[in-house]
Amino acid sequence: MITVKKSFVVAGALLGCVAAANAGVVFQADFNGSGNGTGGAGDIVTSGGTGSLATGNANFAASIQGTTPVTGGNYLNTLWPSTGSGGGSGTYVTYTPTNAASSFASFVGTPVSSGGRSYLNMNGGYDVFTRLNVADTTVPRSAEWLGAITVMDNSGVVFTFNGLGWGAARLQINTTATNGFTDYTKLSGPNGSATGSVTNVAYMDGIGDFYNGVGSYHLGFTFSTDQTTGLITAKVFGRKDMEAIDTTATTDLQYSASFHLDTATVGTGPISSGVWHQSGWANIAGESADYDTVRLYAGTPASFDAVPEPASLSLLGLGGLTLLRRRRH
Repeated sequence: MITVKKSFVVAGALLGCVAAANAGVVFQADFNGSGNGTGGAGDIVTSGGTGSLATGNANFAASIQGTTPVTGGNYLNTLWPSTGSGGGSGTYVTYTPTNAASSFASFVGTPVSSGGRSYLNMNGGYDVFTRLNVADTTVPRSAEWLGAITVMDNSGVVFTFNGLGWGAARLQINTTATNGFTDYTKLSGPNGSATGSVTNVAYMDGIGDFYNGVGSYHLGFTFSTDQTTGLITAKVFGRKDMEAIDTTATTDLQYSASFHLDTATVGTGPISSGVWHQSGWANIAGESADYDTVRLYAGTPASFDAVPEPASLSLLGLGGLTLLRRRRH
């Protein structure tokens, strides 16, 4: 499924060129509005499902705003009320995929057989553009409100992607059964390394103070599986800007780890094709962050593309119209 950020009209041929960069995206939320339809001018989700804002949450206020765009147009703003005491969690948005193909189930393929064992086969990616709004000079800017995703897995695997109080971003992978992980190896990245593992959980955090402080970030993670050995490699990427991420290079790689997930322990069912949540936790009153362009990829993407700016799309549209006009004459 191919999607382009926001709603801008350009010449069809050039629109196709811009959109092609997002090939492989099976779910995308651009927060054009608070509507719970799919792809409407005022809907949360652009393609692949629907989304709904959390209501009645005492810990967080989540709203769609457009005053200071993150990547262009509207965005999701989250705020811990300034009158609060801090220290609480809440859900911002609940997403409902259209079907398994537009959900985290798209990560899972046919198990890989190796050495007399059967291993879970996971290949996919997720990225998000986020902006931290509040400066704090007394403690490291807590990034707990990265907008953590929590994905329950019918195979007995759960993974969460969130931020931590010392500016790290964590990809946490759990198995509901003990001894779910085998052959776990921490692989260092240029800005950190995977840390911590036991028989049923792997913590991967190590960006250090990278994800820390007021500013804009492009963050994402990938899973890829060796089709001969069944070894899964998980990688976390991050940039302190809104530019594209090359997932095949180490430039924006923060840390990674590899491991096996034996289907005899975790099962062979797909990652959940049901609802998933974007949520957060804060410990300081007044914390605020914005989010835009949440994307889910079937298969491991070669890149997490930057989002075209509205002005760029407008220029492309004008250029396309000019080309069409010249051809007609």
